[in-house]
Amino acid sequence: MYNLATEKKETVLTAPVIAAALNDGLLPIDSLNTPLEVLLNVWQGARPGYTYQLYFDGVLIGLKKEILLSQMPGDDLMLHIPSELLTEGRHSVAYAVENPINMVVEFSAEAVVIVDLTPPGDPLLAPIIFPTQVQNGLTSEELQTMGNVLSGTIASYNGMQEGDVVRTYWNDLPGPMAVVSSDDVGLKRTMVDFARPFLELIGDIEAPVYYTITDLAGNLSMASEAVDVKLQLAQATPLPTPTIKEATGNTLDPANAPSGATVVIDATANLKAGIR
Repeated sequence: MYNLATEKKETVLTAPVIAAALNDGLLPIDSLNTPLEVLLNVWQGARPGYTYQLYFDGVLIGLKKEILLSQMPGDDLMLHIPSELLTEGRHSVAYAVENPINMVVEFSAEAVVIVDLTPPGDPLLAPIIFPTQVQNGLTSEELQTMGNVLSGTIASYNGMQEGDVVRTYWNDLPGPMAVVSSDDVGLKRTMVDFARPFLELIGDIEAPVYYTITDLAGNLSMASEAVDVKLQLAQATPLPTPTIKEATGNTLDPANAPSGATVVIDATANLKAGIR
């Protein structure tokens, strides 16, 4: 390989296409283990015997390939980027064409590919932040006041980007997922919602809750720090002892209740309309 950057001239050759690339040229990590396909077309004016060659990061790579007698302008051509060149960072991809008669070399416009090998959140992911109600065990009544959904907050982490996928685990059981939005990036947090049916499936135990993050390239983070959460959804909250309005302590003088006694139930009973 050798560098022809100083010989590069203006051209109208279109940029190659890297089919495996995602948004803005990002390459999935599972595409990095084999030579990466670079797609182009036979250019106008090409003739049998003209050659084309990969031009990667300003360096000609590999052998020249010839246009065949059977190939016409517009036909598909393919080159490959050796996997060992796909190191972390931003790379330019183009191709060089040569007229073997006059030895004139032209270069195409460049495409860009990005290799990201850094797991999101490196070196640490903070635990999920839950409402204070979970601190002493989450009861069925407390969950009901939350609309039967326990929301957890994932704080901002290193490398947070739109499209990251958050996967939660409750006692190693896969829980709800969330996809980071552009708004989440701006707010420096994303939310995950644990609905009552999922929590009831967990049962009334105290168990660790944690999450992982997979970015668009496919890099998987380490597991976050875990937070232990105790569920008490099947346990009924003890009802408060009723009191007699007209009584003094535990003694009721009939004279104080000529029309009958009034039973008072404390508001902590959290009674709803229709309950008998």
